[in-house]
Amino acid sequence: MRTVPVVTHPEATHHVDRVVGGRYDSRLTAAGEGAAAAVAGALRSRISEGVDVEVFSSALRRTV
Repeated sequence: MRTVPVVTHPEATHHVDRVVGGRYDSRLTAAGEGAAAAVAGALRSRISEGVDVEVFSSALRRTV
């Protein structure tokens, strides 16, 4: 069985500014950066060393 975690980006400036999202290329807020770091840590702890992993991401700045 394969596990596929799906993560959406955390809070970005377009949320705070109440601008419609979608392809709007905004940056993460400080809160969003903290949440992204927490997600990265949680994913890192679930991936076994030596296991091949594929990551797919949008090209928007907030997903980097």
